Amino acid sequence: MPNDDLPGVLSFLERFPDEDTCWHHLRDARWPDGFECPMCGEDEDWIFLDNRKRWHCYECGHQPSITSQTILENTNLDLQTWFLAAYLVFTTKKGFSSYELARKLEVHQETAWYLQQRLALIAGPYARRLFGIVEADESYIGGKRDTETKGRSTAKAPVFGAVEDKDDSAGDLVLKHVPNAQAETIDPHVEEHIAKDKATVRTDGLNTYRYLGERTGVDHELVRVSQQDEEAHEIFPWIHTVWGNLKRVLSGVHTKASRAQLQDYLDLFSYRFNHRAQLAEGLEKALGALVQAGRVTREQLKGGAAAKLY
Repeated sequence: MPNDDLPGVLSFLERFPDEDTCWHHLRDARWPDGFECPMCGEDEDWIFLDNRKRWHCYECGHQPSITSQTILENTNLDLQTWFLAAYLVFTTKKGFSSYELARKLEVHQETAWYLQQRLALIAGPYARRLFGIVEADESYIGGKRDTETKGRSTAKAPVFGAVEDKDDSAGDLVLKHVPNAQAETIDPHVEEHIAKDKATVRTDGLNTYRYLGERTGVDHELVRVSQQDEEAHEIFPWIHTVWGNLKRVLSGVHTKASRAQLQDYLDLFSYRFNHRAQLAEGLEKALGALVQAGRVTREQLKGGAAAKLY
């Protein structure tokens, strides 16, 4: 679907003007072939309770709503607000901070933060395997100045990245927050996200990548930048573009990003990047996933206390 098909905000709200329209869209996305009880799987012996907008399953007695056992379960927000949040988060090039999202949705900042984190759960599963020439590299995100150590930077968060090189453009992207950049950490991500026998991974000469092909079975091209006439950003143009854009987004938009939620921000960034030419398609996936992703609690989203990246 071409990018030009993405509606403006007013057109989007005209398409989803009220709760009933949003409800029917979610119903069709969750059960395109008709209702199936999420508790027992019954798809015939049930009745719809129109006055309560719930189904009653005669097989197990469960009465699920459209949001039962999804990331929308027990939400206090109306569905139209969720739809607008998805539109803003997934179709804006740089995304929004929770403060800016809160202003646009007219909700509290904490509510916008939880909304954004739930939407990040949608983004993660859509990463596919990468094909063709794939540039792989690692970078380090964040780094506040620590006055107690006389200006030395705190430890930064390592991120592994891989992006398809389509010559005059970048293809799909995968970003992973990793504990370190050692071979035993990087190898599983290469095996999981890069298509064996259908891709060639191109890396620099860091020791981590020595013998990468032998360890993972993926075709590997190691380029020692110090021995080349070109600069690193010319040899690996797209992954360096990704690092630059990512750091600008994190430092300029998500100014209070933390280590605990870094993967969520990486998933949102990657989702927008991978759907940049088909934003309408990406939005449709996101709206459907509101009721296809599983339930999550606020405690799970918080992930515990963590140091800030910026």
